[in-house]
Order: sequence, then structure tokens, then C-alpha cells
Amino acid sequence: MLTIKNTPKLAGISISGDYPDLDTLYRSLLAIIGDEGEYGDYEGARLRVLGLMYDIRHAFQGDREIEFVPNGMDEDRMKFLGLIAPEKNLYYACQIYYPEALFVTIALNDFIRLYAKKQARTAPIPLLDKRVQWDAHIATARLFQSLVMSCLREVVTEASFKRIMNLMHKDSVWMDGWIHIAVSGFAQHSVSENCG
Repeated sequence: MLTIKNTPKLAGISISGDYPDLDTLYRSLLAIIGDEGEYGDYEGARLRVLGLMYDIRHAFQGDREIEFVPNGMDEDRMKFLGLIAPEKNLYYACQIYYPEALFVTIALNDFIRLYAKKQARTAPIPLLDKRVQWDAHIATARLFQSLVMSCLREVVTEASFKRIMNLMHKDSVWMDGWIHIAVSGFAQHSVSENCG
């Protein structure tokens, strides 16, 4: 089961799960953000989601942290079932700072909308199309978003949480042009500064 919890010093979140959990999250995010250049002005935001995906991929490859979590098996169950099994499962984990996690969580709203539009094609309101409502990639991304927001609720005041939730539910698109300009402007500034 995909698990997201606050880090001990509350600087970020720890994303953990077994191999299929993290692989499913990775593949869903990959499907939702589309191919390079597909969503034009969203390239900057797409790169940030890819950064998170990089850490998730390295986690389920065993390059980050591992932890053993109880799986509900004990001696009595083993005797009853007539088998020998481990009492803990291996979970892979990675940690992400809150600013990055929040940015990705909010940016996913735009990517989900764009992905739904692409999947629905002809529906006047793409997110109401039946093919989109039951899409596993959207459900997985929404699960990720809800787990991040549950962790955030534990570490900020109620007023701050309400303001952040208002941003999450905002209907207007605001991650497109600004992010692209900010990232490309930063890249141009960095390149000219290093080369000149």
C-alpha cells in the first residue's frame, strides 16, 4: 500500500511502498504528464514532476531507503494456514522536501485536466467523461495528492491548510506560462552567468 508520512523533522514527506505500489505511482505520473513537448508551456512543471519520479524510481530500484513493515502474519496464523512466511514486508522509500512535494501536488491538477481532455477527446467536460472518471492513472495521482495533503494538514495551522486547499481547488490554470517562463529565464540566466 502506498504510504506517505511526514519526515521526523517535518521538512518534507517520505513516500514508501512495496515495488508494485511505487511502480504503479511512477507509471501513472508518467502517463499523466505526457511526452516531452506535448503540453507546451508545461515543460517546466513537467520537469519538476520528473524530478519526483526520478526519486521514486530509484527508491523501488533499491537506491534509496528500505524499511520492513508488519504484514499481519504471526505464529498463530502461520500454524493455522500451515505455512512459513515472513512477518514483515520490504518497503522502499524516498524523501521529498515539502516545497517540491506541494508544487508537484498542485501541478498535477493541471496535468490531470490535460490528460483527461486528451483521453475524453469529444466530451464537453472531460473530467465527467466515463472513460476518464474510471481511469486508473488519474485515481493513482489523486491518491498521491490526497496523501500529501493529509500529511500537510498535520504540520500547518488550520488557516494555512485552508488557503492551500483553496489553491488546490482553484479552477483557473496558473501553472502553464509562468512556470515555463520562470524555468527558461533561470536557465538562460544561469547559462549566461556561467559562460560569460
